Amino acid sequence: MDDSIKNRRLLLCDDDEDIVEYLALEAAMLGFEVNFAKDGKEALLELSREKYDLVITDYMMPGLNGIELAEKLSVDQPHVHVMLVTGYSMHDLTTECKRAGIKHLMIKPLDTNQLRIAILNLFKDSEMQEDAG
Repeated sequence: MDDSIKNRRLLLCDDDEDIVEYLALEAAMLGFEVNFAKDGKEALLELSREKYDLVITDYMMPGLNGIELAEKLSVDQPHVHVMLVTGYSMHDLTTECKRAGIKHLMIKPLDTNQLRIAILNLFKDSEMQEDAG
Protein backbone atom coordinates (compact mmCIF):
# COMPACT_ATOMS: atom_id res chain seq x y z
CA MET A 1 0.00 0.00 0.00
CA ASP A 2 1.32 3.42 -0.99
CA ASP A 3 0.71 6.49 1.21
CA SER A 4 -0.16 8.61 -1.84
CA ILE A 5 -3.08 6.22 -2.51
CA LYS A 6 -4.24 5.31 1.00
CA ASN A 7 -7.86 6.37 1.68
CA ARG A 8 -8.41 7.66 -1.86
CA ARG A 9 -11.64 6.83 -3.66
CA LEU A 10 -11.82 5.15 -7.05
CA LEU A 11 -14.81 4.74 -9.33
CA LEU A 12 -14.49 1.95 -11.89
CA CYS A 13 -16.68 2.36 -14.94
CA ASP A 14 -16.91 -0.59 -17.31
CA ASP A 15 -19.71 -2.77 -18.64
CA ASP A 16 -17.47 -5.86 -18.48
CA GLU A 17 -17.80 -7.44 -15.00
CA ASP A 18 -14.54 -9.41 -15.38
CA ILE A 19 -12.56 -6.20 -16.01
CA VAL A 20 -14.27 -4.51 -13.06
CA GLU A 21 -13.42 -7.40 -10.72
CA TYR A 22 -9.79 -7.44 -11.89
CA LEU A 23 -9.39 -3.66 -11.53
CA ALA A 24 -11.14 -3.62 -8.15
CA LEU A 25 -8.78 -6.24 -6.77
CA GLU A 26 -5.69 -4.38 -8.01
CA ALA A 27 -6.98 -1.02 -6.74
CA ALA A 28 -7.89 -2.41 -3.31
CA MET A 29 -4.37 -3.84 -2.97
CA LEU A 30 -3.03 -0.33 -3.62
CA GLY A 31 -5.25 1.05 -0.83
CA PHE A 32 -8.22 2.52 -2.73
CA GLU A 33 -11.80 2.49 -1.58
CA VAL A 34 -13.53 1.20 -4.73
CA ASN A 35 -17.02 1.64 -6.19
CA PHE A 36 -18.44 0.63 -9.56
CA ALA A 37 -20.60 1.91 -12.39
CA LYS A 38 -21.66 -0.14 -15.40
CA ASP A 39 -21.76 2.80 -17.84
CA GLY A 40 -21.05 6.50 -18.19
CA LYS A 41 -24.50 7.67 -17.12
CA GLU A 42 -24.39 5.57 -13.96
CA ALA A 43 -20.89 6.94 -13.29
CA LEU A 44 -22.12 10.54 -13.55
CA LEU A 45 -24.92 9.78 -11.11
CA GLU A 46 -22.48 8.20 -8.64
CA LEU A 47 -20.06 11.14 -9.05
CA SER A 48 -22.86 13.58 -8.26
CA ARG A 49 -23.50 11.74 -4.95
CA GLU A 50 -19.96 10.97 -3.80
CA LYS A 51 -16.48 12.49 -4.10
CA TYR A 52 -13.85 10.48 -5.98
CA ASP A 53 -10.15 10.99 -6.62
CA LEU A 54 -9.85 8.75 -9.68
CA VAL A 55 -12.14 7.32 -12.34
CA ILE A 56 -10.90 4.43 -14.44
CA THR A 57 -13.27 4.05 -17.36
CA ASP A 58 -13.65 1.90 -20.41
CA TYR A 59 -13.89 3.67 -23.75
CA MET A 60 -16.81 1.79 -25.36
CA MET A 61 -19.90 1.58 -23.18
CA PRO A 62 -23.61 1.96 -23.83
CA GLY A 63 -24.98 5.50 -23.70
CA LEU A 64 -21.96 7.60 -22.79
CA ASN A 65 -18.44 6.53 -23.73
CA GLY A 66 -15.35 7.05 -21.58
CA ILE A 67 -14.16 10.14 -23.43
CA GLU A 68 -17.59 11.79 -23.14
CA LEU A 69 -17.56 10.97 -19.41
CA ALA A 70 -14.09 12.53 -19.05
CA GLU A 71 -15.18 15.67 -20.92
CA LYS A 72 -18.08 16.17 -18.51
CA LEU A 73 -15.81 15.59 -15.51
CA SER A 74 -13.20 18.05 -16.77
CA VAL A 75 -15.87 20.77 -16.58
CA ASP A 76 -17.90 19.69 -13.54
CA GLN A 77 -15.20 18.08 -11.36
CA PRO A 78 -11.74 18.99 -12.68
CA HIS A 79 -10.04 17.63 -9.52
CA VAL A 80 -10.98 14.05 -10.51
CA HIS A 81 -8.23 12.17 -12.36
CA VAL A 82 -9.41 10.04 -15.28
CA MET A 83 -7.71 7.01 -16.81
CA LEU A 84 -9.11 5.35 -19.92
CA VAL A 85 -8.78 1.64 -20.70
CA THR A 86 -9.66 0.35 -24.14
CA GLY A 87 -9.25 -2.46 -26.59
CA TYR A 88 -8.90 0.09 -29.40
CA SER A 89 -5.73 1.57 -30.86
CA MET A 90 -4.09 4.24 -28.70
CA HIS A 91 -3.03 6.10 -31.84
CA ASP A 92 -6.66 6.69 -32.75
CA LEU A 93 -7.61 8.00 -29.29
CA THR A 94 -4.60 9.99 -28.07
CA THR A 95 -5.77 13.41 -29.31
CA GLU A 96 -9.31 12.90 -28.03
CA CYS A 97 -7.99 11.78 -24.64
CA LYS A 98 -5.77 14.84 -24.24
CA ARG A 99 -8.64 17.14 -25.19
CA ALA A 100 -10.91 15.44 -22.63
CA GLY A 101 -8.34 15.76 -19.82
CA ILE A 102 -7.63 12.05 -19.57
CA LYS A 103 -4.38 11.59 -17.66
CA HIS A 104 -3.49 8.11 -18.86
CA LEU A 105 -4.58 5.70 -21.59
CA MET A 106 -4.07 1.95 -21.30
CA ILE A 107 -4.77 -0.80 -23.82
CA LYS A 108 -6.50 -4.06 -22.89
CA PRO A 109 -5.46 -6.62 -21.91
CA LEU A 110 -4.11 -4.70 -18.94
CA ASP A 111 -0.70 -5.43 -17.50
CA THR A 112 -0.84 -5.42 -13.69
CA ASN A 113 2.56 -3.78 -13.19
CA GLN A 114 1.91 -1.08 -15.78
CA LEU A 115 -1.47 -0.34 -14.21
CA ARG A 116 0.04 0.04 -10.72
CA ILE A 117 2.87 2.23 -11.99
CA ALA A 118 0.46 4.45 -13.94
CA ILE A 119 -1.79 4.95 -10.90
CA LEU A 120 1.09 5.61 -8.52
CA ASN A 121 2.72 8.08 -10.93
CA LEU A 122 -0.58 9.88 -11.42
CA PHE A 123 -0.90 10.61 -7.71
CA LYS A 124 2.80 11.33 -7.14
CA ASP A 125 2.75 13.84 -10.01
CA SER A 126 -0.41 15.37 -8.55
CA GLU A 127 1.18 15.72 -5.11
CA MET A 128 4.29 17.34 -6.62
CA GLN A 129 2.11 19.87 -8.45
CA GLU A 130 0.22 20.65 -5.24
CA ASP A 131 3.47 21.12 -3.32
CA ALA A 132 4.82 23.46 -6.04
CA GLY A 133 1.57 25.47 -6.16
